[in-house]
Amino acid sequence: MNVSKPIGTPVVGDIVLAYESMDLPADPGLTLQAYSAEPGSPSADALGLLASWAATEERAPHAPVT
Repeated sequence: MNVSKPIGTPVVGDIVLAYESMDLPADPGLTLQAYSAEPGSPSADALGLLASWAATEERAPHAPVT
């Protein structure tokens, strides 16, 4: 079942992602959910910006915890 879900983010604002839920027959009770943005949509652009921001944050030096 494909469904769209609005998701609010503090970095890029609201994005709309389609998602599909799939039961895992090998592991009863577990469900895999895959999210994606429509190619070329404002949400896809925002998701790319969010990924870039997260990668930059990962590489940035962090202040020592005191």
